Amino acid sequence: MAGVERRSPKNLYHKMSAQEVHKLSSEFRWNTHFTQIGLPALPSLNVETPVFFQKMSKEIRKENLSAWKAYLRWHLVHANARFLSSAFVNEDFNFLGMLGATSGSRCRRYSGCSSS
Repeated sequence: MAGVERRSPKNLYHKMSAQEVHKLSSEFRWNTHFTQIGLPALPSLNVETPVFFQKMSKEIRKENLSAWKAYLRWHLVHANARFLSSAFVNEDFNFLGMLGATSGSRCRRYSGCSSS
């Protein structure tokens, strides 16, 4: 959904029951998720972007579990690399460099916290 479309509250309000959410993206274990986050008896919720959850279900179906685990593990480490040891910071930078996502130089570690 484009930014302009997101300005209208009616485009973001899709009240659904837990069963409707399950039908929307049946590949995701919603009952397990709701229970684990402390909401086992959720009567309804707002799904801002139903299309996202439909596409998410297709992607879950398309990829195997080990690929999802590797993908999510990398995102977790990448998002937190700056808080970890220098080895993680260096490997994250090197990996992004191989992907062409870095400019080839980085800030000194002690100045990293001032850039965010």
